[in-house]
Amino acid sequence: MSVALIDLDGTLIDSGPVIFNAARHALALAGLPEPADMRPFVGPPLPIGMQTVLGVPPERVDAVIADYRAHQEAHLGDTPVYEGIVEACTELRQRGWTLAVATSKFEVIARRTIDVLGLAPYFDAIAGGDEVSAEKPVVIARVLERLPAEAAGAAPIMVGDRCYDMEGAAAHGLRSVFAAWGYGPREEGAAADVVAERPQDLVRVLTELAGA
Repeated sequence: MSVALIDLDGTLIDSGPVIFNAARHALALAGLPEPADMRPFVGPPLPIGMQTVLGVPPERVDAVIADYRAHQEAHLGDTPVYEGIVEACTELRQRGWTLAVATSKFEVIARRTIDVLGLAPYFDAIAGGDEVSAEKPVVIARVLERLPAEAAGAAPIMVGDRCYDMEGAAAHGLRSVFAAWGYGPREEGAAADVVAERPQDLVRVLTELAGA
């Protein structure tokens, strides 16, 4: 059996606009300035992104995250699924693949997003961040534990658009696919085994990598 672990933001869904609007809202409530470039905010664990991308002081991170999540949850349905993702997931399932979501997004919000957007039927397991950790190696460990029994012994492949996805895969000895349509700069795909340019390429790339 073949298994793919797929990132959520910037890979399955184009969550940038919802994420950016939630960040602007939270920063405004906190009286903090908006950074010139928010794109790097999509991908890293939220507490890290708050500090390194948005410039939130460490002592204010928890309060800003609370406002950010409240705004984000109110707009989950505004997030588009990337064109070609539903078709790719459908074909992979038809070919017998086990699919799972591994995201640094807070797991409660990730599950709600997946449900609202109608993606839940494609995935056998979902794992995200929590109050303890949202680091990608930790998230991948969680989702591996939740895979169905029939996936035991498989060699999962991680698909994501940021360096965190490649690093998380490497930490577990997994191969990885860089999703070039997402929010990560091209150079972050250098550590991946393969680059997929479009969601429409995902079935071919995963099938070839699984058979390599």
